[in-house]
Amino acid sequence: MFAQLPALANQPITLRYWQGIVLMIGNLALAWGPDETLQQTRESLRTAHELGINLLYFATRRRHLLGLQRPDVSAGSTAAQPSLSERVSREPGNYE
Repeated sequence: MFAQLPALANQPITLRYWQGIVLMIGNLALAWGPDETLQQTRESLRTAHELGINLLYFATRRRHLLGLQRPDVSAGSTAAQPSLSERVSREPGNYE
């Protein structure tokens, strides 16, 4: 959690979340490049990087969890799986 979201180039970052969609208003990527004017504080740059990493983690984690909730269509088909007789090896000495 952040005490406050970073303000880059004196413009605050705003986040909105609605039903799985994250809307970010502001230029967070500004902190990821070189700061030629040296205007940004170390804390604002660090917070912007952490926020970006957290957003990427949230997106990948949410995608993974949603994927676990979907039915596996390949497991539903019994034709693709070998039968019990095909899986059981022949008994020793029973050669036809």
